[in-house]
Amino acid sequence: METDRDREVSLPSELVAAFQDRAAGEADVWRRLTPAQRARALARFAALRQWDGGRGELDVVSAAALAGDMSVSRFYRIAAEWRDTPSLASLGVFARAGARKSKVDSDVLEALSDAARQVVLLFGDMSTSALVDRMVRFARLPEGAKVPGMTKLREIVQAEQRRIASSMPLGQVLLSDCVATSLPRVDGRPHIAFLCMDAGTGAVLGVGVGAIEAVIRGHNGAANDALRTIEREGGRWRWSNVFSVMRITAGEDIDRISSVMHELNSRFRDTHFILERGERRYGRMIARTLGPRLGKVTFTPTRTLAGDALAANSDMTAWTEADAYDALRRAADAHNDALDLSRAGAPEPPPHLYKALATLGGKHD
Repeated sequence: METDRDREVSLPSELVAAFQDRAAGEADVWRRLTPAQRARALARFAALRQWDGGRGELDVVSAAALAGDMSVSRFYRIAAEWRDTPSLASLGVFARAGARKSKVDSDVLEALSDAARQVVLLFGDMSTSALVDRMVRFARLPEGAKVPGMTKLREIVQAEQRRIASSMPLGQVLLSDCVATSLPRVDGRPHIAFLCMDAGTGAVLGVGVGAIEAVIRGHNGAANDALRTIEREGGRWRWSNVFSVMRITAGEDIDRISSVMHELNSRFRDTHFILERGERRYGRMIARTLGPRLGKVTFTPTRTLAGDALAANSDMTAWTEADAYDALRRAADAHNDALDLSRAGAPEPPPHLYKALATLGGKHD
């Protein structure tokens, strides 16, 4: 017969559901916790559930307060650890009040976390070491502040990368990239795909087909196609409240597209428009967002600037530009249908997203 003591030390049903197949092991941990630690775990779990990655009933400040009057940065770190591995340990229940404080002040850690959020959004495709360097330079650190070692700095950046990647709603960060495909043109070169994608959900909003010699025209086509997709599907999707960043891959004529970026940044000051211009930029954002293919169309980044198409089954039968577009658009629609794009969020795209896409869509080589 179950006693009051048994009920007291049993893992609560809401945590059993959250831990799923880990519940048995976590139940053993729960029985060893002190009453204060159990209360802390339940408060933090409730805060995470009511915040729900920015989609719930609590904003992040209120959720951090409910979780134990902690800083927002600390709450974000717990949320990232919980998403990686839901466990009592990831809720931070073993932190002891009065435990020896870190040699690094909490205000320094919070300033670094705030800076990490900025640099991951602005320079997310850089290496971790490069992001750490920018984080330290961006952080508003007190004069004479002691900065953590490299291991801790990397942990701060990586935690922010995980948090942003798992919590960005549709429309917060857009990516416009281009890459060679497996679809051959009449001259044997590959058709170049231009894709306008959402970084958080992986949705493909816009598709364009063109040539690497006319990059602005290709981004123009993808942006206009994204506008058509939003008009067609946007009403049933749920969106971010803010449009923070758009990253656009440069062509070989960087000066020409730079003028477009200048106009976008001048007109839409609440959004950062960033030009990707690294040596291996073609298809990099596509690979990270979609992988090596979209539907049956394979991406071949190394053939973007030169070389014949790497056609499926070596079939070099030429595809018209219209046929290539249709293949990519159908694949994008099937890809989007498999995503959960109607979860909690705003019923309309964030302010300026539509106008920014229309501005990019009006630019031609």
